[in-house]
Amino acid sequence: MIKSVLYLFLILFFKFSFGQQNLVFNGSFEIISNCPIGADIYNAQGWFSPNNTTPDLFNSCADISTNLSVPTNAFGYQNAFEGNGYAGIVTYSFNFSSIIYREYLETRLINNLENQKIYEVSFYMNLSNNSPVGNNNLTFGFCNDTSSQSLMTVINPDFSKENTSINIDTTSWIKFSSYYIAHGWEKYLIIGNFEDDTNTDTIQLNQNNSDVYYYIDNVSVTEHNFGVENIFTPNNDNLNDLIFQFTDDLSEIRIEIFNRWGNLVKKVNTSIGWDGKDENGLELLDGVYFYKVLINDKYIKTGFVQLIR
Repeated sequence: MIKSVLYLFLILFFKFSFGQQNLVFNGSFEIISNCPIGADIYNAQGWFSPNNTTPDLFNSCADISTNLSVPTNAFGYQNAFEGNGYAGIVTYSFNFSSIIYREYLETRLINNLENQKIYEVSFYMNLSNNSPVGNNNLTFGFCNDTSSQSLMTVINPDFSKENTSINIDTTSWIKFSSYYIAHGWEKYLIIGNFEDDTNTDTIQLNQNNSDVYYYIDNVSVTEHNFGVENIFTPNNDNLNDLIFQFTDDLSEIRIEIFNRWGNLVKKVNTSIGWDGKDENGLELLDGVYFYKVLINDKYIKTGFVQLIR
């Protein structure tokens, strides 16, 4: 009975810790001023184009003749990841080798990011059916100021996350997600390709004579708290047997476990979690253990967890 109560407490703790507020207002592009009739991303409340280009807003309320409807539009066929709408941007000018053209989606965060806090940034992308190639570098960045962006062909944010993968899926929405350690100056989130053509890789798909175009939906910036100052009971009863196990890809994050004498006893693979054993697979004794959370080898958070079998 006690273990069941502890297990329920842990579930509630994790739910509270990870159910954080999305700092992106209207991240799903559902709140609109008017049904789209042209290249009018500004009709999605909170969003704008930083460099005077023409990112698009799509919604099922749009007349099919506008080519901005959902699921059928000028760039292909795609349902929204959820709801009725999504946005779209040109990420690579396949046709004009002498002209670099980029579109971006930008929004003011509800609150500035806080120094030394960990955030998960994510969005869903889908390559349009008419795109001749898929390209890498579709990612996110943060800016403190937007005053000079209107003059930029390729935006250079204060920070941008590397994304070397090339998404060529024209059927399914693909999630891009990463973790970020904030500095406190981050006010604006921006999505797009921040590299020029020379530094952008592509995969040829067809012979269409058009730009490369990606749909974007469900943009999110949420604080993550990896501290688990609690009790767990790895006794193989399928209740609270693991700790520090997360379903998301946390390849940038490492958790180290130390005993009461300060000796490192386990480096946790967060996709597997910690089962109360040491690096050699031997069961550790009951007691209080000290943990450290690292991102990119930098210590972010520390705490204690009690092991009871």
